[in-house]
Amino acid sequence: MVNILPAFGHWASGIRDFQTPFGRLGSRQVAILWLLRHNIIPPDRLSPTRIAEFHHVQPSVVTRALAKLEEGGFVERSLDEIDRRRTHLELTDKGRQASEYVEELYIHEMLAGMQDLEDEQIANLERSMEALSQVAAVLEERGIEGRLDADQSE
Repeated sequence: MVNILPAFGHWASGIRDFQTPFGRLGSRQVAILWLLRHNIIPPDRLSPTRIAEFHHVQPSVVTRALAKLEEGGFVERSLDEIDRRRTHLELTDKGRQASEYVEELYIHEMLAGMQDLEDEQIANLERSMEALSQVAAVLEERGIEGRLDADQSE
């Protein structure tokens, strides 16, 4: 996994810009739309800072991307009426459609890459994906910092 999965990440991140029927989107913008569409961060914790933490980037990077997304009509930002320091982010219908469009581009490319695989190989991949999902959930729950701290105390 340590040797193969980064290759997929490299492939995915190598696609910098997407021309969609809704306009051009950068990979950071697409990543934010995906995160919002799949509710990766709970709505009560969603903020530009949390998005930056999730993507391991500076908040200013997310702020710029959100400004472009808002300008393009992909997201709407509004101030919390009770706490004006908080911003609510909402995916627009255009943002959802653009995110789905880009996801379909990725799926199309992955399917093209798998076209020479035999049915048994595809079935093995499906089983492996289930197992990888379980491993990823455990790793995400534990976090690398917690494991490194435990190793150092032993």
